[in-house]
Amino acid sequence: LIFELSSPGRFAYSLPESDVPDSDPAALLPPQHLRETLPVAGRDGTLQSRFKGTILEGKLFAKTGSLNASRALSGYFVTRSGKTLIFSALANDMPDGTDSQASAAVDRALVAIAEAL
Repeated sequence: LIFELSSPGRFAYSLPESDVPDSDPAALLPPQHLRETLPVAGRDGTLQSRFKGTILEGKLFAKTGSLNASRALSGYFVTRSGKTLIFSALANDMPDGTDSQASAAVDRALVAIAEAL
């Protein structure tokens, strides 16, 4: 399930089949030399202070982004059962001063998915 948190009270859902080609998910991952450049959750870069003490610490590798009331986090993580999931989470059209709340909501959602799968 892909979810969108684009503005308060408005959510959009779609099934992964509509957005990702039917292929081996590992084939969608970037080559190893590029994966090694991504920040690691709870360890370094822009993710150093995020996901600490969660199941995703050291197991989520992603690029953050921000621009005019928008926040993004895209990459991949390893779930409790060892599955690798590729994701892109976007928070858009956020009210002033809610950047940290949007990032925290995305983090909670990703942790919940990692714990459940």
